Amino acid sequence: WTPTHFWSLAIVYRNDYAKGGIPMLPVVIPARKAAFWVLLHTMGTALAAVVLALDPALGLIYLVPVALVTIDMLLRNVRLTRVPTGKNARSLFMASNFYLMIVLVMICVNAAIQI
Repeated sequence: WTPTHFWSLAIVYRNDYAKGGIPMLPVVIPARKAAFWVLLHTMGTALAAVVLALDPALGLIYLVPVALVTIDMLLRNVRLTRVPTGKNARSLFMASNFYLMIVLVMICVNAAIQI
């Protein structure tokens, strides 16, 4: 989750990071390549989220909403890879925030159901 979150934000503020001399990935490589690396990390995040559903304590109550936000985040990342604009990067950044919230809330919901 972290690379998706921070690197998409770094694409939005790429010029600011460059002016400050902070070598974030989107500063040291072109935005399109940075978006590709973000996509690779998003795919890993997606895989980890789905694998968590194999835990008997979780299941469909966890998997369905998490799968939906995961698909949304992947689609936004693909859009960013195709058109690496600040607008698309901000959209992915916001989706990553919502994604983490849903994953954590669904883990808590499942824990509450188990009690």
